[in-house]
Amino acid sequence: MKSYPSILHWNEKRFGEYVYAFNKYDGSNIRFEYSRKRGWYKFGSRRTMIDENHEQLGEAVTIFQEKYADDLIEIFKDSRFRNSRSFVVFAEYVGPNSFAGYHDPEDEMDLILFDVSQFQKGIISPRDFLEYLGHLHIPDVVYKGEYNQEFVDNVRKNSYNLHEGVIVKGSRKTKGNDITWMTKIKTDSWLERLKREKGLEAFKEDVGDNSSYGI
Repeated sequence: MKSYPSILHWNEKRFGEYVYAFNKYDGSNIRFEYSRKRGWYKFGSRRTMIDENHEQLGEAVTIFQEKYADDLIEIFKDSRFRNSRSFVVFAEYVGPNSFAGYHDPEDEMDLILFDVSQFQKGIISPRDFLEYLGHLHIPDVVYKGEYNQEFVDNVRKNSYNLHEGVIVKGSRKTKGNDITWMTKIKTDSWLERLKREKGLEAFKEDVGDNSSYGI
């Protein structure tokens, strides 16, 4: 079952391109696989398979089946998707007090759909995601426009009133197909909380080798 790709923190290589920036939720990455022959038949966290009986994440499967499953099947019948035999859908399982992988057992949890991958084609473009799935519960679009340092700085100082940060997405035509690229920007306030509550090593693991974060 396809896993969600790792996303690096921002850099300047894509500056100048047109992008869509989506609100990034601080929850657990859950995936759901659909086959035209078998229906919804695989469910997983980022690294392991799960089902409705999973102790921590089983509720995510139940929410997905009730909230998204039927609507997505109808969307996949559209001519835009008819040549793909299977899809993996990605969503964030999150509650009001979720933080850095922790979920409060007292929280009312929700599931927010944030990406779709087509068999042998990869993640659909942000433009198509909004066009075909924008009526579902998806992350808010924080920004549309040129990807540049000013935007990065505004996210880092939390000018958009974010919880964790944003996922920035752009796309390019390659051999007639849209190839989606992504990067992430986190607010300095969220990263400071990560360092304070989870320690310096957790902070370093999150930001990697991005020297702009002062490590």
